[in-house]
Amino acid sequence: MRGMSDAVVLPARLDLPAAVELVNTLRERSGPVAVDASAVTHLGALGLQALVAASRAIVARGDSFEIRDPSDRFTAHATTMGVAPDTLAEGTI
Repeated sequence: MRGMSDAVVLPARLDLPAAVELVNTLRERSGPVAVDASAVTHLGALGLQALVAASRAIVARGDSFEIRDPSDRFTAHATTMGVAPDTLAEGTI
């Protein structure tokens, strides 16, 4: 799940199996965290929940959390579930 600029690269389908892997990956990260969402074609509720929880934890420890290049589908699915991708970086959802 690592890619360009050391960002965590999200898979095309961010569902339960991918969410579990994502949580484990993000737990291992220290410092600011960037997530590349450019390839996401499906964002499930558990995938979004993993991102929300990670954002809260990362911001609470004083680091930044960033969603880079969210795909149109990522944005549409997150918005449908009531979360604007921009607000994930705030850690206040």
